[in-house]
Amino acid sequence: MNTFDSEGIRKILVAYDFSKQADNALDFGVDLARRIGAEIVLITVVNPRDIEAIEQAVNRTLLVDVDAHPEKQVRQFLEERIEQLKDRISNLPSPHPVIRPLVRSGLPHEELMAEAVKVDLVVMGARGKKSALREALVGSTAEKLFHLCPVPVLSVRLRGEA
Repeated sequence: MNTFDSEGIRKILVAYDFSKQADNALDFGVDLARRIGAEIVLITVVNPRDIEAIEQAVNRTLLVDVDAHPEKQVRQFLEERIEQLKDRISNLPSPHPVIRPLVRSGLPHEELMAEAVKVDLVVMGARGKKSALREALVGSTAEKLFHLCPVPVLSVRLRGEA
């Protein structure tokens, strides 16, 4: 049986999607980092379909608003996400470890994997019920990380979840 050795963990990646599960994972990651003296990279990934939706909405407004620019709106959206992460960090109880907010756009599992090579542990929230069909066709971000991630992945469930 393998035992968890926290001695080599200096940087923890916490995946954050603004859900209750992600809040729980962040709280767990912060507590762990505080105990072992690690720092946290708090990452949220904006899916390309969300970016496309913003661009389509802005392109529709171009017909009435000459000053509308899709790139500007997407950049503003990503900047708002960084501010939301900073707000979440500021609401954590002090003292907390060093936490660096990070926003990426792309497929969540790919962006998380790209950042995972720079850390020692990934912490993420787990969803409760899953659709067997969805999992068979697409697979979840957590599933992909469990199978492909070069560092340990810790999945944190909400209390009372099966």
